[in-house]
Order: sequence, then C-alpha cells, then structure tokens
Amino acid sequence: MGGNNLVDVCGCLKIQDLIRQANKGLKLSLVQAQTEASGIKVEFSATRTRFGGERLWFNCPVCKRRAGVLYRGISGLVGCRLCSGMKYRYQK
Repeated sequence: MGGNNLVDVCGCLKIQDLIRQANKGLKLSLVQAQTEASGIKVEFSATRTRFGGERLWFNCPVCKRRAGVLYRGISGLVGCRLCSGMKYRYQK
C-alpha cells in the first residue's frame, strides 16, 4: 500500500454537502420565482445561522438594507418598512 491512498491526503465528495448545496439553490430559485410572479423584482442575500444553516433575506430595492418583509405602499413603491413609511399602530 502506497502513501497516496491515505484518507487525509485524498479529496473527497460528501453526499450531504451536495444535498445541502442543491437545497440552497432550489430554495433560492423557488423564492425568486414566487417574488417575480407577484410582480416584484428584488435581489436576495443570505446570512449564516448559529447551527450552520443559512437564512435568506430580501435586499430592499430602495435602501439596499436586508429585510425579512417588503411592503407595497399606497404609491406602489416596494420597499422595507422604513422606506415605505410604514408604522405600527402603536407608533406615533
């Protein structure tokens, strides 16, 4: 047996890594298709979660900040709550 057959020095292909990558791509494709179907063209970004996962965010089309929710205001402008001028009922 030669030294080239050690697990430590060989490249490897892990099925779980491939599945994780495929799931990320599928999730992003589905979310993009749904937002475009609602008539909204928006970019996305992602952040890592504490346990190695990933969370998708909208990039607000107006201010480019990350947002979990976008609103279509009365004027038709699509943006985050701050850019849309939205307030909660209890805010003055």
